[in-house]
Amino acid sequence: MALATINITLENDLLEKLDSFAENVSITRTDLINNSIKMYLTQKQRLQELYTYGENISSKNKFTEDDIFKDIKDSRKNK
Repeated sequence: MALATINITLENDLLEKLDSFAENVSITRTDLINNSIKMYLTQKQRLQELYTYGENISSKNKFTEDDIFKDIKDSRKNK
C-alpha cells in the first residue's frame, strides 16, 4: 500500500485529546487518524446506502415520510 504524507491543522485541544487517546489505547497518532478516517468514511458510505435503499423502497411502494411517521405513531399507540 502506497503511503502519502499530508499536513493538517488541528485545534490544540483536539490534538491533545487525540494524543491522549492514542496513548491510552497504545497506538500511534498516525494509526489513530487513519483508523478514524476509515471508520468515518465507512459509516458515511453505509448511511448513504441506507438512504438510497429507503428512497428506492419508498418510491417503489409510494410511501412518503408522513406515511412512515404515521405508521410509527400508530404502532406506538397500540403497545
